[in-house]
Amino acid sequence: MFNKPVIDNDIYNRHSDGWWSQDSFLNILETGIQPVRSEYVRHCLASMALIKPNSLDIGCGGGIIAEDLAEFSATVTGVDISTASLETARKHAKENGLDINYMESYAESLPFADNSFELVTCCDVLEHVQDVDKAISEVERVLKPGGIFVYDTVNRTFMSYLALIFIAQDFPLTRFAPKNSHVWHKFIRPQELQNVFRDNYLTNKEEWGMEPSVNPISMVWYILKTKYLGLDFGAFGNKTKFKKSKNKSISYLGYCVKQ
Repeated sequence: MFNKPVIDNDIYNRHSDGWWSQDSFLNILETGIQPVRSEYVRHCLASMALIKPNSLDIGCGGGIIAEDLAEFSATVTGVDISTASLETARKHAKENGLDINYMESYAESLPFADNSFELVTCCDVLEHVQDVDKAISEVERVLKPGGIFVYDTVNRTFMSYLALIFIAQDFPLTRFAPKNSHVWHKFIRPQELQNVFRDNYLTNKEEWGMEPSVNPISMVWYILKTKYLGLDFGAFGNKTKFKKSKNKSISYLGYCVKQ
């Protein structure tokens, strides 16, 4: 019987200086994925008529999402288990004159009182936590009634294995991310996540797929250009920007409201 690979969350300590660097694979999150997330969060807030919420970003990393939240939130707190990434986030926020509270914490044991936040975000994180049920239970606990939870994560499908495991991590010609940055068995099918929401009194309002704005052949071409022809990861993200779609075969995003 084969052992399941263990996810390597320590990469966010080893590569903590890469969040805002166009030479790092982590910068794809800022240039390629964060724009659609930011637009979606604003859509969710408008849908619920929430203005200037107290916001929490779970798994904040180097602060990419938290800094966007600071543009339209009354307060912003970011939590992560990577001490090195938190230092990067604090430094970048200070350089940009942003007042963001960063704290070290696991998603499964948040150090906040019940009903503390109107908005909680958790993006590209649920597939990294040890206990998804406990993490969602904590989200529900710290959300105020009527508060919004915005999430995105990776679907457990053949397509997600092909894109994020085989092409991005394993195949020598195309791999650009460290081994076990993601592991396939920790990806979450939408119905599995919906069941967890239901058990924790979170009403899911909508759910969309996320996919690159270019076709798969072009995506591979840009990966090769990044590996061998000098295209940096920031430019790679800009050229392949993710968009909201009906296709959930790789990633998906949505939002819930606390009952």
